[in-house]
Amino acid sequence: MDSISLNADNHKNSSEDRSLLLALLASHKTELIDEQLKEQGIEMRKNLSKTDLLARLNIYLDNKPEELAKIFAALNNLEGWGQQQIYLYEYRFPGSRVLRDKWQDRQWVKHHFQMNDMAELLATQRSLALPNQLTLTSAQYCSNKPSVRFVWIQKRSNVSRAKSQDPDMPEWRKNEDSIPERIILRAYRETLVRDITSFDWDIASGLVMIMIRKLQKTDYVEVRDKMWTELQGVIPGRDEFRTLSIARAIKTLDQNDEVVRTKLRYRSTETGATITISSAGQHDISADSVVEGARAGFIDYVNGYRGDVRWKIEGAKDVVLDLYGSDSNDQRVGIKAQRNEKDVRHALQRIKSYCT
Repeated sequence: MDSISLNADNHKNSSEDRSLLLALLASHKTELIDEQLKEQGIEMRKNLSKTDLLARLNIYLDNKPEELAKIFAALNNLEGWGQQQIYLYEYRFPGSRVLRDKWQDRQWVKHHFQMNDMAELLATQRSLALPNQLTLTSAQYCSNKPSVRFVWIQKRSNVSRAKSQDPDMPEWRKNEDSIPERIILRAYRETLVRDITSFDWDIASGLVMIMIRKLQKTDYVEVRDKMWTELQGVIPGRDEFRTLSIARAIKTLDQNDEVVRTKLRYRSTETGATITISSAGQHDISADSVVEGARAGFIDYVNGYRGDVRWKIEGAKDVVLDLYGSDSNDQRVGIKAQRNEKDVRHALQRIKSYCT
């Protein structure tokens, strides 16, 4: 990849760096870690538990400390794909082939970033930093397949109940009013999460993906708008990017060999009433001819509202997607599980074709 941004070749192999790197790596699925390590030329024995895999990586780094950079690259390739809420846009360089050519020119892009006081983003590799606030840390430009990707990082944590760690119930004691009472303690497990949010622009195809980590109580619209504001000047104006209609995709997704529609919701254009169609089990809704016939009868009189679908990936598991089309200002795609970049890009490129 012809990239302006630095890679991790000069990352120091301190014990703190190694410990944090392996901890962040451990937050991903074992099969995805194996896949990315293999791409970096690091072969581990198959079917290892995550604990054994991390133990072997520690031994590996004891013998080859310079290989930390490859493991760091594997982490970077894993982060930000899956468990995301995604806004899709399209930019076609309207009436300006000159501007398209500029964005495909590596030297022009460097100068453009300098003129917008963002040159340091292109000169900064993604680090192991964990800022408390969502912080724009790096940008990567590739001229082979022209694209630019901006990355924000934030430290987050997930908290879940750990019932097995609850202490024993204490005995009852009388308080100062002689009323029996006891203090009950409950255990929770808190895990560190490195929140990766990105603005990914495939200049060749025109597809833009704003990818925000899926976390409860996140105002995705607020985060999205903050990203647009921070990138003002360095990218074309927001109004020049066409928002892709997920509502339209929900409505136009017909039976085909690449998608399984397990649940679709529509809103009547007359009264706003909603219609929900759910499949039996994990089959496509078209498996029931009665239901499919009813859908054909009303589809011209509704808008897309919500959708649960599975996108088929050759040689891999389906990509499970949530489609949100109910709010005109909040059209987005949710990806539930961790996946690799290739599968996510494929599914979103195909979704794009149903949005127009």
